[in-house]
Amino acid sequence: MREAHLKVLDADDEQRLDPLFDRWWDSGEDVSESEIFKYQRVVQAFAEDRTLLPSFSAPRVLTSLPFNSTILAPVCRRCDCTASPDSLKPFLETGSVIPVLYSPYVAYPTKFVRMILERPHISYHEFSFFRQKAILEATRRCLCPHCLQLQRDRLSNYKSVRDLPEDSRKRLLEIVREIFGNLHPHAEHDQTLIDAVVAAVRFRRSSQLHQLRKVAAGIYSYRTYQAFGAELGIPYELLDQIRPYLDSAEAHELNNSLQLTRETALEGLGIVIPETGDVEPFLQILMDRRAAIRQVVNNLVSGDPDSASASHSMLYDRIAEINEDIYRVNHSLKHKLLNASVGFVNGNRGITAGVLMAAAFGIAGSVIGCGASLAAGVGFKIASKFKATVPPEFKKLADAVSESLEPTVARVLAKYYRVDVATIQIWRVRSQLDSQKQGG
Repeated sequence: MREAHLKVLDADDEQRLDPLFDRWWDSGEDVSESEIFKYQRVVQAFAEDRTLLPSFSAPRVLTSLPFNSTILAPVCRRCDCTASPDSLKPFLETGSVIPVLYSPYVAYPTKFVRMILERPHISYHEFSFFRQKAILEATRRCLCPHCLQLQRDRLSNYKSVRDLPEDSRKRLLEIVREIFGNLHPHAEHDQTLIDAVVAAVRFRRSSQLHQLRKVAAGIYSYRTYQAFGAELGIPYELLDQIRPYLDSAEAHELNNSLQLTRETALEGLGIVIPETGDVEPFLQILMDRRAAIRQVVNNLVSGDPDSASASHSMLYDRIAEINEDIYRVNHSLKHKLLNASVGFVNGNRGITAGVLMAAAFGIAGSVIGCGASLAAGVGFKIASKFKATVPPEFKKLADAVSESLEPTVARVLAKYYRVDVATIQIWRVRSQLDSQKQGG
């Protein structure tokens, strides 16, 4: 795949979308997601709960997976994964992660593009069209592009700019270009921020200009979340900085940043993913425990409906309670006895396969209940005698049985340890993650 072919891909995308934009802009006729996006999986995402990450980050994807059916993961041309696209594959194979390209195909390495074209993704031109359309429909009143260009042109003619050394002048104008670009399409109330930029340039307030640069980038992210109907994931400190430059309706929506609250809860509960190394085993653990994590954390962050202002304080108190219970479980005599009794079975696919084979062929009456001990005993003999490897069919069946039994196991362990089910669910996730961090 050569650069010329990548340019053709970009040109084809533009030719497909330009008539749709003209139809929408000129006649006001609606354009649906199924017309804009090539992949049905992307269209389906708009009917699901979804989040949009600031950028592709393996730990961030992993902590978002339990709570969203779809994760839109932006990939810019400088992202590490573009140089090693294989690092993306495990996430894409979950079916929950959809890459969003922030640059045209031609800006990426050909190996990355080859891999991405084989899977559902949002191209740069699809992203740009959909984002602009959604923002314009929500804003309705925009600044005149011609007037904005005149303002930018005047900036370069200020004496404070002309007197700068050439390199400094170029850097300053590049920052201004970036700010204006991040605000596009420019809502009417963006004039407040633009006026602040003009003043910072005119009076050489360098630190203020750099601060406004961060604010404009934050507004870009916020409006992108808004356009894609995704959960808000902007850092708390940035939320306070961008709020004065939004209209009242936009500022009100900033009060709810559920994604960040969930991440705070996960971190507080000790469900932390390493920043480096092989993340695939952690991906499997979180996918397996997805429902349990979602249930516990969503219950934690829901707060007290009668006292919303105290919700964060209550969240930290509840996290502390769970952590204290987990510490008590880990250091209890009951835990040591249970580990000694059943620890050898944990994760042994051969034994699991043997149990299922015994049950399937009528050697044991049931996998669950009174027949379980007989099935386990016979199954273990089968696995030992034939050194049973686990075919994919049995692995799928074992996974299905384990998943169906998970709520029952959690309730039994909760009674055994005399703690609540939420504590057991988090304890089991942490135990698996800690075991993996120590080398499996």
